[in-house]
Amino acid sequence: MLPIALFWLLSIVEAFHSDSVSLPAFNVTKSGKELSDGSLFLTIGTPFILTPDASDLVWHTYADGSNTTTNLLVQKLENQQVLTYWHGVGGPVLAGHGFGEVRILDNSYKTIFTVCPDLVLVTEVGPTAGCALDTHESYLTDRGTLLATGYNVTQYDLRSIGGSEDGWVFDSLFFEIDVKTNKILFTWSALSSGIPISSTKIALGSSGTTQLAPIDWFHINSVSTTSNGFIVNARNTFGVYGLDSNGIVLWTLDGETGGDFTIEGGLNFSYQHQARVRNETTTTLDITLFDDANGAASTSFRSKGLNIHLDFNSKLVTAIQIYQDLSHNWASSSQGSYDLQPNGNVVIGYGNIPTIQEFGPSGDLRFSAVYAGVGSYRAFKNVWVGAPSEPPSVAISACGTTGWVSWNGDTRTISWVIYAGNTEASLAKIGTIDRAGFETEFAIPWTALVVQVGAFGYSGFLGNSSIIVL
Repeated sequence: MLPIALFWLLSIVEAFHSDSVSLPAFNVTKSGKELSDGSLFLTIGTPFILTPDASDLVWHTYADGSNTTTNLLVQKLENQQVLTYWHGVGGPVLAGHGFGEVRILDNSYKTIFTVCPDLVLVTEVGPTAGCALDTHESYLTDRGTLLATGYNVTQYDLRSIGGSEDGWVFDSLFFEIDVKTNKILFTWSALSSGIPISSTKIALGSSGTTQLAPIDWFHINSVSTTSNGFIVNARNTFGVYGLDSNGIVLWTLDGETGGDFTIEGGLNFSYQHQARVRNETTTTLDITLFDDANGAASTSFRSKGLNIHLDFNSKLVTAIQIYQDLSHNWASSSQGSYDLQPNGNVVIGYGNIPTIQEFGPSGDLRFSAVYAGVGSYRAFKNVWVGAPSEPPSVAISACGTTGWVSWNGDTRTISWVIYAGNTEASLAKIGTIDRAGFETEFAIPWTALVVQVGAFGYSGFLGNSSIIVL
């Protein structure tokens, strides 16, 4: 629980003058204890990078019609930092699934790769057309490949869960894809793996009877690598699965029953997201995940971050640390993330609940940001140096005596130099002002007919805006 002596910050940015983007309101509290370095990475309809305290914008993309984005984060490709996010190309995400591509950007925000393999999947209404990667996962491996999820509607025997022999299901898939060629190198199917459909925790109800209403019995939402294979997380079986490099299931951790393990009291989990391996030996494994604990908005079990230890000899699952805000009942019913920081802190994103929190290594709450509107599928914090290829943007007031400058995505500028004159040839420096966040206001002499703004950082000149004729 945060102490009474809080630092409150209300940041409401409806619009900027030099950029068409708008931001939600953030209500931020801090305990005063050490936070990790880095900016915040969210996808609230479109990708956003925010300052560490969520008080200002760093970078955004522009809305693209009805299409949506998820999972903006910093990863490494060939030992270089890149930005990755999933972009829907077939309309909005429906019923927790989406069809789209994964975009990979360098630090100038240029798209250097678009991952869209030749893949045809079946949806509730027929085969997909175009990019068909699912919204849930876009994980870059250290071998230059991308792990991404997919959903395929197919018929399956549902008699073990009270359905018909020729029922309909979503088959959860993941693919390993060569980033540069878009070639699919490996495909895994939950149905083909031998995981019994009876392991689902959701009721069949009226689903499973037609192609239009398949049962989402597994619901894959994360996959990443281990030393000898993969780790897969399934929301609707409460299951985390260890696979070998051929996709054979080696072990199952069931958040309700334990599966192949016995779970220490208080560590049961359900509807969980983003299982990741943190430490691995031949006999033990440490896993982190976000425990939603709620399958619907009508329930109110407190969500939390879990860091747990699996012992393959004793078959015991024990707690390393639990990250939970006991002062609020944040009850996520979908999405969510757990992001381990270099200093040992943990950033928790609450998925459909528009809240981000940072905890200390021992589980003490140090930062909380509650914002208006929709939640972010996942939330991350990372150090990022942005050097945009596009120039700074300038807007001028109607009377011509006030200007505003911003540079979407730039993290290097510390000051702006203002140039003004009667002609382009006569432009001369009239002043220097410190950068004041995403957008900085400046004064323009009433005699000026043309204006330009230059960006300067610790290393010197960075770039000029275009010349504005008043």
